[in-house]
Amino acid sequence: MKTIAIAESCTGGLISHLITNRAGSSQYFKLGVVAYSKEIKISLLKIPPQAIEQFGSVSPEIALSMAHRVRELAGTDIGLGISGIAGPSYPEGEEEKPIGLVYIAVCSAQGDISKEFNFEGSREEIKKKAAEQALGLLEIAIKQE
Repeated sequence: MKTIAIAESCTGGLISHLITNRAGSSQYFKLGVVAYSKEIKISLLKIPPQAIEQFGSVSPEIALSMAHRVRELAGTDIGLGISGIAGPSYPEGEEEKPIGLVYIAVCSAQGDISKEFNFEGSREEIKKKAAEQALGLLEIAIKQE
């Protein structure tokens, strides 16, 4: 059974919540981190500050870095990173990006999957749609392993 670890930002732990609702998830779900602030992305996940400065917290590069770092941190087969703008306000420095923009990245020994999404709806709807897409990408990665 493949093990997974997740670093969430815009979903605020919703993906981890959905996974742990399933009986037996302790067999494969090893770590869920809500790295909501830039400071935690830097201090806990060891995302280089210059990468956040260059690409912004909401970017495919940072989502992929989050996936790689949480996988390394937990020693799992698969890592997932997600970052986005659920609205209605913007993260500092991300005002030019649209509300609903979400980047999801999954990494494993088989390679990386990275996707960009533009969701519409309320904050809760955007979080729910993002979590559903993240679970779909995890399923793809598990099948590739």
